[in-house]
Amino acid sequence: MGKTVFKVAGKTFAGLTTRHEGAMWTRCDRDERPLLVASTPDAYRLTPHSRARPPTS
Repeated sequence: MGKTVFKVAGKTFAGLTTRHEGAMWTRCDRDERPLLVASTPDAYRLTPHSRARPPTS
C-alpha cells in the first residue's frame, strides 16, 4: 500500500504521515513556514524531524 499524498498538476504538496497519529505534512515556501506556525500554532507545528531539515520551496 502506498502513502497517501495530495497533488495538484502532478506535484505533491501534502501527505499523511505515520510518524504522528492523525497528522499530515505540507510543503510551503521557505519564508512562509515560520509565519504559518506562528499564525496558528494549534494547527501547525514543527516536529524534531522537520526542525532538522530546511524548509522546501
